[in-house]
Amino acid sequence: LSYAQVDDIDGLANSGAKQWALGIDHALSKRTKLYALYTKTDNQTNGGYGIGQGAGGSFYNVAAGQAPSAFSLGVRHSF
Repeated sequence: LSYAQVDDIDGLANSGAKQWALGIDHALSKRTKLYALYTKTDNQTNGGYGIGQGAGGSFYNVAAGQAPSAFSLGVRHSF
């Protein structure tokens, strides 16, 4: 479980956002795991943060006030 919050940008009201994520993994064997993850970003009216936000910006454009989310499932096997 994780939670993050960004405050307003100086001079731009309601430009912050909150993000939370919930994940779980389950060992099938010593070398194989299943995992699931859900994450959501709640932007304020003028906030435009996406999922996967990095130093170079979001991986896709997010309109102000939107609430993008993502869900992933997978299997990890170590050889």
